[in-house]
This record gives sequence, structure tokens and C-alpha cells, in this order.
Amino acid sequence: MTVRQAKYGNPANYNTTPATRNDEDPSALEVDASGNLLTSASTLSAGEDLVNDVLKVEDRSSYTNLTASALIKTGAGRVKGWSVNSHSSGTLKLWDNTSAATTTLLNTVSFAAGPSVTSLPDVEFSTGLYATIAGTLDITIFWK
Repeated sequence: MTVRQAKYGNPANYNTTPATRNDEDPSALEVDASGNLLTSASTLSAGEDLVNDVLKVEDRSSYTNLTASALIKTGAGRVKGWSVNSHSSGTLKLWDNTSAATTTLLNTVSFAAGPSVTSLPDVEFSTGLYATIAGTLDITIFWK
């Protein structure tokens, strides 16, 4: 088998029209006019749907059920929403911190009687996520 060498000792060739190859034809690497190596994926990427021409992305989150004030997560993340499971007179306040000090993420929210679900656009926090619960409240916080 003969190995085709690029001209002038370069490791790759530039062809204005890509070469047509047959099975088992030897070839050198090819570059574009700017010297960028031409490559392509020969298999599907994870989540790739060629029929619909999309890369599918799945949104996932974690959850924490609370009935009293508590640290939910240390470090950066996102609040996705909450579900009020039951309450008689509860309020919620979220902090971008590991305790109820400085940087209020969501100021005090009072809930109407009965269960409810609230979905939020991703609200980012950087230090941590701490929830202050007052009154009687059973709530599930969704976060990532």
C-alpha cells in the first residue's frame, strides 16, 4: 500500500474541491483555505436526533421537602420552583447563602390556603440556598 504524502512536507493538503475517494484509497489529511483541519463526526452524538435535526436536552432537578427553616444546598445552583403541599398559615423566604443572612433571593411569600405549584425561570444563586419557613408550611423546593 502506498501512503500519499502531503506536498512540501506539510502534514495536510488543501484542495479547493475535496477529493473523491474509493474504498481503501490512501489519503493525506485535508485542511480548508485557512489551514483548519477538516473533520466530521462519523457517529451520532448523545441525544442527537437526525430525523428532526435537533439535539435533545432533558431538564432535571433535585428537590427538598421542608416543614422548617433549613439549608437546602451549599454552593452555586438554580431554584426551579416549589410545591406547597399543605399549610394553615405559612410563609417562605429564600436566601443566596448558607444561612438566613444577607443576599435575599426571594423575599417573603405568603401562600393562600391549599396546595399549589409554582414554576420559576431558573433563578441562579452562588453561595448556597437557604429557606426560612414561618408558620405551618409543608413545601417542596425544586433546585439544581
